[in-house]
Amino acid sequence: MKRVLVVYYSQSGDVTRAVESFTKFLQTAEIELTWECIKPKDNYPFPWSLYKFFDVFPECVNGEPPEIYPPKFGNDEKFDLIILAYQVWFLAPSLPIQGFLKSKYAKVLENTKVITLVVCRNMWHSASETMKKMIAEVGGIHIDNVVLTHQGPPLATFITTPRLLLTGKKNRFLGVLPAAGVRDEDIYALSRFGKRIANNLAALSDSSRQPMLQGLGAVEVNQRYVIPEFIG
Repeated sequence: MKRVLVVYYSQSGDVTRAVESFTKFLQTAEIELTWECIKPKDNYPFPWSLYKFFDVFPECVNGEPPEIYPPKFGNDEKFDLIILAYQVWFLAPSLPIQGFLKSKYAKVLENTKVITLVVCRNMWHSASETMKKMIAEVGGIHIDNVVLTHQGPPLATFITTPRLLLTGKKNRFLGVLPAAGVRDEDIYALSRFGKRIANNLAALSDSSRQPMLQGLGAVEVNQRYVIPEFIG
């Protein structure tokens, strides 16, 4: 039997729905699936207040995460695969996920294959590079990255995403801009990744660091966003 740990943090619920779809085909007799929702000791409300929204900006960029409550898994537990799902806050991984990766509990990643799942606006490249570095620092083996972005072009999400975060409203805006957040069909489509993993469980035990999700459209890099992110 293979042991798979799902570590995630969600505010609007999109990340939760994303990992549930991702793991749809992993809920089998051959796999022991363990869920861990990160709970920070600091309060990050949803919807956000305007003050709190901008107040977390320095901590996100400077890597000053909050303490988290102890997870349910033990410090010495070992897993064959860890799926780490997160949001992007101010071009950086969300503070609760940073809190996990900088805590003693991140030892669970040591010498373990890790697949990251990011749910965010169009700009995720900087956060992804930060995640890779943090995973490497605790000895994790990052093998794949799956990116799920909000619907609509960048100029639209520049308005719809903050509206969602500050009001909780996801519906179409002004009759022109698309609904906020990710599309339901994109979330449902994430199950193809879990299916690939379920069909290749033996790969979790080998010593290679080869990706498992090649050819499934796990990530699309848009060069137009990379430079603006670094400038930001």
